[in-house]
Amino acid sequence: MSKIGQNELNDKLKHYGINNVEDMTLVEDTNNDGMNCGFAFLEFSSCSEPIDAIKRLQKRDVVFGVDSLAKVSFADSFIDPGDEKLLKFFLLIMKH
Repeated sequence: MSKIGQNELNDKLKHYGINNVEDMTLVEDTNNDGMNCGFAFLEFSSCSEPIDAIKRLQKRDVVFGVDSLAKVSFADSFIDPGDEKLLKFFLLIMKH
């Protein structure tokens, strides 16, 4: 669970050089008001942008929360398994 908000997450991503997020879904924790589940789905407009973002977020100096390294991977796409799959990825932002 995390209290990080969408604006704060977007600012953090920009701090690490990720400026081209077209859409962000921060998954809310339905059992805890004002909290989220500690992960987000990010969407980009081109296939090269998420690849660059993943490379940037896998560096050791990228920290979310209290000493929590970002864990990133491409999201599975159940709707269109073509190039659209490359436009989205999963970001585990932090756990407390």
